[in-house]
Amino acid sequence: MIKKYLLIFASTLSLLPAQDSTRKTKEQLINQLMETRDKESFELAYQQGVQFGLSQQTLLEARFLFLVDEGKQSSLAAFAPMLQKQLPNFNANDSTIFATLEDFQSIVEYTLALASLERNEEDAFKKHITEAFWLSPAQAALFEPLITETRIKNAMKNLKLDLSILFKDQTAPSDQTTLKQHLGDSKAILLYFWSPWIEQSLEAMEEYSLLSKALMTKKIPSTFVLLNGVEESINEANLFLKERKTRFPGHWIIDNEKDSLVSLFRIQNFPTVVLLSQEGTVLFNGHLKDPVLKERLDTLSSESNTPKDSPSSQ
Repeated sequence: MIKKYLLIFASTLSLLPAQDSTRKTKEQLINQLMETRDKESFELAYQQGVQFGLSQQTLLEARFLFLVDEGKQSSLAAFAPMLQKQLPNFNANDSTIFATLEDFQSIVEYTLALASLERNEEDAFKKHITEAFWLSPAQAALFEPLITETRIKNAMKNLKLDLSILFKDQTAPSDQTTLKQHLGDSKAILLYFWSPWIEQSLEAMEEYSLLSKALMTKKIPSTFVLLNGVEESINEANLFLKERKTRFPGHWIIDNEKDSLVSLFRIQNFPTVVLLSQEGTVLFNGHLKDPVLKERLDTLSSESNTPKDSPSSQ
């Protein structure tokens, strides 16, 4: 999500041709700062930029882009005060990626919104993210995923799924099954939402298959949830399963038409997975590659390996 900023900023990056050796050296430094993503190399380029006398605006923008590409929300949130401090000194002539003061203000508000999320201050988040949109509507597509993600997290906090709800078993259409049956005595179950008509979900099947196999060793079952659709899509899904079943370990169910899991968990993007506890509470809802998922699974694994009479389990 955060990395989408690079696409916007890269399109606005425009360095003038060198006029002399000094200008050429300056442009080379700026290019290096904007393009280097290895942390050690970036810090070296940053210090060279400071020694050369690059403007504070340029240096801050380079640091901001580096943090964006790094993808750590907490780091961007912590950077907000530095950007905010620069606001009174903003000069478009010193900027490499911002055409107007409003564009820069929008990014300041965005990082302040992230900082609000870090502090669990929902009202402050709404205020800053709304201001960010107002200042730069052109970047609305960048703010929307953050808003959606926040709404989903809030909706999942108090949600508890009845694990005894019946679903059609895709491997045996005449039978019905429950997530409780698939869960057994495991601490959690991982759901993968897919459809033969959603390319992103098919492309990630191999990756999820590897994860499913790894989870089997940790006694965490996985279930593939087919989006309920027209008969043609279900037939295509069955054909897909028939051809590749042995390659993808896990249970296979078809989502219900009424009170569907897709609606309940607000599934909008793919590949999406949902990790449920044995009580039916949501431990994770998001992208398959989100590092938070790995953290949740590692925590479950460590809990499973902790002896019941150990100090940490008391």
